[in-house]
Amino acid sequence: MIPFSTPYRHALLAALLACSALVAPAAAQTAGTSAPEVFVAPQVPADWQAARVNGIDLRLPPGLMVLRDGRDEHVWGEGDEKTREGFGLGIAFSDAPERDMKREDATFDGAALVLPSGQVFRRYTAEAPPEAGVKGRMEALVSDLPMQGEDRLIVSVMAMGRDLDDYQTMFAQFLGGLVLPPPGEQVQRDFLGGVVRMPVGPGWSGARDTDAEDVRLHTDALDGRIQLSRGAVNTGPMRIGTPGKAVLFMGQKAQVFAHEDGSETEDDGTGDIGQARVIVLETCLPDGAAISLRFAGMPGLFHAPDVAEMVAKGAIVLPEGSAPCAPGVLPEGSDLAAQGVRPDIAPPFGVAPPGPVQPRASGQALGGLFSYRLPIGWTATSEAGDARIRFVNADGSVTITLARGAALTGPDGPGALVPEGTFHRGAISFGWPVTKYDWPVAGDSAGLNRLLIHDHCLPGDERMGMLVTAPKAFLDEGALSEVLREVKMHMPDDIKACPDPGAGIGKTPAQKAVPQPDSGAAGSVPAETVTARAVMPTGSGAPETASAPQTDEDWFGQPPTATRPSPATESLAGRWQGGTAFAQTGGAGGAASQAAPEPVQQGKAMQGATGQGAQAPVPVPMPPVTPAPAADPDTFTPMEGGYALYRNQRYGTTILFPASYFRPTPAPDSGDGRLFQSVDGTAVFYVFAQYNAEGLSQRQQIAREKSDPAQRRVTYERAGPGWYVVSGFSGTNIFYRRVLEDRDGLLRVFEITYPQARKAEFDAVVTYMAQSFGPM
Repeated sequence: MIPFSTPYRHALLAALLACSALVAPAAAQTAGTSAPEVFVAPQVPADWQAARVNGIDLRLPPGLMVLRDGRDEHVWGEGDEKTREGFGLGIAFSDAPERDMKREDATFDGAALVLPSGQVFRRYTAEAPPEAGVKGRMEALVSDLPMQGEDRLIVSVMAMGRDLDDYQTMFAQFLGGLVLPPPGEQVQRDFLGGVVRMPVGPGWSGARDTDAEDVRLHTDALDGRIQLSRGAVNTGPMRIGTPGKAVLFMGQKAQVFAHEDGSETEDDGTGDIGQARVIVLETCLPDGAAISLRFAGMPGLFHAPDVAEMVAKGAIVLPEGSAPCAPGVLPEGSDLAAQGVRPDIAPPFGVAPPGPVQPRASGQALGGLFSYRLPIGWTATSEAGDARIRFVNADGSVTITLARGAALTGPDGPGALVPEGTFHRGAISFGWPVTKYDWPVAGDSAGLNRLLIHDHCLPGDERMGMLVTAPKAFLDEGALSEVLREVKMHMPDDIKACPDPGAGIGKTPAQKAVPQPDSGAAGSVPAETVTARAVMPTGSGAPETASAPQTDEDWFGQPPTATRPSPATESLAGRWQGGTAFAQTGGAGGAASQAAPEPVQQGKAMQGATGQGAQAPVPVPMPPVTPAPAADPDTFTPMEGGYALYRNQRYGTTILFPASYFRPTPAPDSGDGRLFQSVDGTAVFYVFAQYNAEGLSQRQQIAREKSDPAQRRVTYERAGPGWYVVSGFSGTNIFYRRVLEDRDGLLRVFEITYPQARKAEFDAVVTYMAQSFGPM
């Protein structure tokens, strides 16, 4: 909207501001609305200059100054500060023009005009009151229909100290020079400096970034986005060497690349997989920069009428000096040797239509302990009353069994299947500590059984757990987490640590002897047999934990690798916490007891090594004196269930976190927070505090969080007094951010990032951490 006073606020007419602000409403000429009058456009003078603003081509009288050049407002005119005289012509876009007219004390005079494009405009007028000391008048035309997203167009003329009637002919010529779309259509937005021009309808975000070199268009109504880039070609996760195809796109020679994009896959009930189409113009800009467009999302995006209209009614306008792209600019795999007629491409770019929404198994199980919604093609079968349920995939290669009580630990339950001697260790399942058993599937070298028994019991010491029988790849590549994404556990409040974690689990011994390294070297301590135990907190005091077996082999008897982490790093918040000693099983009656070896006499080792007599040992050099490390300014207090309480000394911010999985980095000099990294390098979280120095409102803070969907795509947001939460995707990771603001403007921030493939493992843990986050 162009306020009557605004044109003079930033130009020569600053002295008129006081007068023009005192605008009185013009007398309403009629209470009703007359039939629209057809506007007959006069001839535009040949010396008027062509211009383009906000997607509208127009003509301007020569010699006018730019009085305002805003994102949505543009005013041209002339004026004399001394005589307090001037006039202006302007256009603006507003999503609430009637509100803007009311703010300027302008009234609708009942008149309406139909411009040559067919667009209907209503006329508003306002005048300066006598006490302003100078006469002034404004006339504004407001379009009936939106032309730029949800915004409607306002065209105005204004005069101060002059008669507005003297400018009516000029205003009519100005109206006649406007190039507007037909009713119901949108103006072309100018992107990438006006090279790409496309109409963008209501509901789309990102369209205001018209001058950016990387524009992201997205809407809540569709799963996906459109990215326009100038410079390096944005191929997203497309594999290098993906073959291109020579085509015509919006009248220009281009290469198109097609591939599936799993990062864009959304669970819309169809089972469809995300798609991407990357279009790169073969002509580069004068500076050598490439122009590329990337359409990525679910099939519904490619078949949306809005997207089709953007391309069909858009244009690519290459500036003078553009030339074929230099070698190496276009993606590897481009087909630059193509001959013959090129096909024209447009949405849906060969993407198949969205499939029908398919039925999915859903419900509750185990007496309300679980609720579930399974992927398409999976079935759910209840057994043993409501004490056990079995989920099976479409081809029968994967079975997931949830069970409780006797249906778990009884003779025909999953617990009885565990072979004797199966190694077990701590892990996390549905956000709760469990003991995990892995053993091969009989007769299937590629199959694996994985039993997860919860370390907490329901009333009456009733056990609960889950058995997964599947190919090893299914368990190792995150597929299990994807299946369990919509399986929720509703743990009751009256649970307690199970008195005997190993009860009812096959014939597996409760303890397994693990030999320590040989003790034949001089000065070594006697070796002792140790055992791995899973000991859960009893509800009082610090939790007792168990360490990983001291061995270079993992639970399959193979050396750990990057793709098969050792037990010490594999669980999210397991109980393999460093620094906790193993329980000893020595004693008179211990079956695994060993007698301590005879102490090695001084010099005996030297004699054996040199073949000579005993020699006096060479004195060991004194270790260098190193200063004691500085005391950590923050505190870390062990808590129940393998968690620790972090407290920031400077601001008093606290949070509970899985201490065996996350390790704090050194405290920063500012002392305002801490960064924590996972032991397997796949997750990170940080906690910090700072003051809201910019004085941003909560709405502005959230808008900033969503301002760069290229880096972080916000898919969830909630807010309340003094807090807000945003969550979404950052590449292949999920991020969750919670911000608290107190009355003094202190912002406390907790943010965690973790792999999408492990969402089911992290969900409950992140919720638990977020609930504990805040001031002490």
